[in-house]
Amino acid sequence: MATTPTPTSGRVPRGTPQVTAQEAHRNALLLTGERLPVDPIGVLKASSPVPIPAEPGEQCDAFLTRILRPGQLYNLIASDRARPEFPGPTFQTEELLCPEYKGAIPSVAPGGFLRFNPVVGQGSGKLGCHCDRDIAGFDYVLIESDALHLDLQATLLLKLLDLGFPIVSAVHTGGKSIHALIRISARDHDEFRTLARRVYARLVRLGFDPSTSNPSRMTRLPGCLRTFPDKSTALQKLLYLA
Repeated sequence: MATTPTPTSGRVPRGTPQVTAQEAHRNALLLTGERLPVDPIGVLKASSPVPIPAEPGEQCDAFLTRILRPGQLYNLIASDRARPEFPGPTFQTEELLCPEYKGAIPSVAPGGFLRFNPVVGQGSGKLGCHCDRDIAGFDYVLIESDALHLDLQATLLLKLLDLGFPIVSAVHTGGKSIHALIRISARDHDEFRTLARRVYARLVRLGFDPSTSNPSRMTRLPGCLRTFPDKSTALQKLLYLA
């Protein structure tokens, strides 16, 4: 019998090995090879089964069209600071993909975040935020590494694709990391937890952060402009879409 899921805030799963940044870097190089390809981010984009649009709004549309399931609800969160502004509005898929708003989401959701798994209409957390218990579908798990530099992250994602990992998207956050979504298509919270742990059992030693393995996690939305504490800005860019 499935147990009732409890909300989490990115806790590291019990039993997860501790890996230093130096160990992660060494392990990643052992897997990918000592010599990185020239322009690995460009190689990742070129390998994308779905061509990556040049325009930010078109990148956002392409991402949402691929990730969202019809008839579901999704939580969209904007931020003009380093952290998201909770709780953020919830939209039906058809609203987010409405032709009238094509290409417009980046302009109304600066620094945009998306809860990439479907949600129920009202979040049960503080201020109405969506927690793990408010997730209505378990399609993807997020992988992210702050321990590796960007070129090594992109090279590692290319290697994981070669190894058969079902990566469906990769988004440069505009900062020091790439957000990648892996399709797991779990039936419920318990199966999601099992499959997510299975993914991270292979990836945590490569520097991927296991605290991002909960189902209510968010990903940066491509095409949106994020703002850093020093008021500098950077574009969140789509790098891969399958």
